[in-house]
Parts: sequence; structure tokens; C-alpha cells
Amino acid sequence: MSVIDQEQPTATPDVVRAWVGGWAVSRSVRPPVEVAGGFRLEIGLPGHRVRYVLFDVERVAELVPALTAPGTWLKVSASAERVVPLLTPAWTVGEPEYLMTMPLRRATALAPDGYTLHTATDGGITSGYTTPTERRPRAGRWGWPARQPWPTGS
Repeated sequence: MSVIDQEQPTATPDVVRAWVGGWAVSRSVRPPVEVAGGFRLEIGLPGHRVRYVLFDVERVAELVPALTAPGTWLKVSASAERVVPLLTPAWTVGEPEYLMTMPLRRATALAPDGYTLHTATDGGITSGYTTPTERRPRAGRWGWPARQPWPTGS
């Protein structure tokens, strides 16, 4: 379980919805499912089977008794002081984490000399990667889900 430690008021449902949606895309997992007080994501990895991200700290006490399967993660938009008393002894509290957000803006991206920048848009998500001018694959691709084929557009 990780506690989102913050000085500001609890994140709004809209902020958490946007964050979990982006998190799911960046991790190539299914879209989040809304649950009372937050969202559930099916991760499907050993040790990280499912993740709940809650904006309503009051839901913790209701959910925790039912969340007993190994590999269940709980992220709550509240201070540790508010969340820890609501947990059972079976839970391990991790280091504080943060819901990081930033306003998006349009920008021009240029590939370094000797490389070509390629972009592709799928479902409103724009991804990019670079290849050397001689077209041999190299590292440096970003934003493209690991389970997807490389785009061919440029």
C-alpha cells in the first residue's frame, strides 16, 4: 500500500481519473474501472495483480477487509496519518508517493543529428521514437506500449 503524501487537499475525482487513465496507458494495462471512492486497475503481474487508487479516504475502511489477495496494491490520496489507522495488520505501508500532474502544451520535438523522429497517434495518444538515419533500430523510443508493434508512420 502506498500513501500519497501531500500538503494540499485530497485530489479531486477528476484529477485521479485523469491520472489513472494515463498511468494505465503508460503501463499497457486495461483502462481503469470506477469503484466507489476511486478506481481499480487490473495489472496482472506477479506481486502486482490489481491496484486500487482512491480519492476518498473514507472508502479505505470499507474496502480493506475484502482486499486480501496477494498482489493487491492500494494507493490513497491522503496523508499516512489518515490512512494507516484504517488498515488491517496485513498491510505494509510503503514510502510516500505523489500524484504528479502538469499542464500539457504543444511543443516541437527535434531528433538529434543522425536520427529521424517518428510519431504515431492512436486513440488520442501520441507516441514517438527515433531511429538512426540509416534506419537501424536503436534505443530511445518513448511512450509506446511494450505490447504494441512499432508504428510505421513518420
